[in-house]
Amino acid sequence: MVHIPCIQTGPNHEKSESLIAAESKGHIFPNPGTGIFNLEFPPGELQVFNAVGKMILFIGNTDDINYVDLSGFSDGIYFVKYITSESSEYNKIILSR
Repeated sequence: MVHIPCIQTGPNHEKSESLIAAESKGHIFPNPGTGIFNLEFPPGELQVFNAVGKMILFIGNTDDINYVDLSGFSDGIYFVKYITSESSEYNKIILSR
């Protein structure tokens, strides 16, 4: 007989998930998208990584940037890291045409 331990998810787990969502300072849309992704973030730095972790796009100052164009890249899952002076945030986006 094999015993598999269970990890319980109780009220504390649910609260931590909602707390994480509430701390989000930005928004990327549409997601999934066909290439142009709109950005709603405070000024900062933007990095986009492909599924294997290679940085494919870097924007050092997003003050005047309100979208990112990934139409030149293959369909798939990408990870966006957004860095401000106060925090950093990761988002997953899906490019699908």
